[in-house]
Amino acid sequence: MAQFRERLHLEQLDWPDADRPHVRSNVETITDQNFERTKVLVDNRHFRKCRFESCVFVHSGGPFAFEECEIVDHTVFDPTGGARRTMRLHDALKLGFGKGLGP
Repeated sequence: MAQFRERLHLEQLDWPDADRPHVRSNVETITDQNFERTKVLVDNRHFRKCRFESCVFVHSGGPFAFEECEIVDHTVFDPTGGARRTMRLHDALKLGFGKGLGP
């Protein structure tokens, strides 16, 4: 079976800005870790040089970052909470609310 391999660099952190200089996310940095066949909570985490193999990324809308990480094989995204609601709103807007949002 062929193996999927991809380098990942993605940053979605909340940094202070001119209007909110006091705001800074409390983000945990995780470096040089291997994750295999597990659920990985990504909210409030900054992954550096990590490897993910056949994992499930669970995200509920908080800040996160992946820096020089590697994804191997079947890794999927499972949005929950605010992230899931945002995705549902986005999908509904794309469809013009034609089918409604449902439960």
